[in-house]
Amino acid sequence: MSDCMSDRKMKNRGALLALSLSIALTGPAPAAGTFAVRLASDPAPPPSAGQTAQTIRIRPLPAPTYLDPDFDIDATATSALPVPFTASGDCAVKDSTVHLLSAGKCSITASQPGDSRYQAAPDVEIRLAIGKAEQTIRLPKPSFKAFLDPDFDLGATASSGLPVVLVATGDCEVNGSIARILGAGTCSVSALQPGDSSFTAARIVDVTFAIARADQTIDFRLSGPLYRNTDFRLTASATSGLPVRFDAYGTCWVSGSILHLLADGICTVTADQAGNRNFNPTPTVTKTVTVLPIQ
Repeated sequence: MSDCMSDRKMKNRGALLALSLSIALTGPAPAAGTFAVRLASDPAPPPSAGQTAQTIRIRPLPAPTYLDPDFDIDATATSALPVPFTASGDCAVKDSTVHLLSAGKCSITASQPGDSRYQAAPDVEIRLAIGKAEQTIRLPKPSFKAFLDPDFDLGATASSGLPVVLVATGDCEVNGSIARILGAGTCSVSALQPGDSSFTAARIVDVTFAIARADQTIDFRLSGPLYRNTDFRLTASATSGLPVRFDAYGTCWVSGSILHLLADGICTVTADQAGNRNFNPTPTVTKTVTVLPIQ
């Protein structure tokens, strides 16, 4: 195959016209003489010929943080035509308003496709790093608590809505968000939330509260008459389950839980429970009976 270029200059009506022709030969080289050739013209001008170029300008945006309110993008085209946006990553855009979906990366592309007067503008892309949002923990101090109170919810919450981890020390324990009192004394609870892909770790919150001793009562029954020179076993119980102590006055005396009736008259017996680390002392219960002679 061989190519040759022929330039001809023709003068027509006083004007000089330059014509560039490309001659393509196909097959083996022909012998000298006359042969047919195919002329190829220059490519057609691009569709944008005659249109004005345009560019897009976007006003810089500060670095956002997750949970920031929606914000607008300010973009203008030199053509004054409207600039539409598309978004990808951890954000979404509607019209010119950006909504942050989570912490991470946000890519926003501004474009202007042009019209009959303006060429399409080169796309402009802005990339934003979306920072993690801060969070706080709310851990209210429980109201008055005493030993034997039922289990209760500590009511710990994080502003992020993420679950709060609770750790207890002292005279209590925690299972999930539920606290159980183990005895009178002091309970200390620490609340923490380690954060996730969209939230930073929360500052640890501590709360300490006192656990009072529980009240207790005695069930003690004694009725007469009783008879002298006899022994009588006293029975009483405390709601705490602790042992009850007896005292006797008058015509009787007591040893342990055995009441000894000595003579005719009035016998007064008291029952009480002194309490311990977890229980308050009981009010004293007093019973009076008449001791009669043996008939």
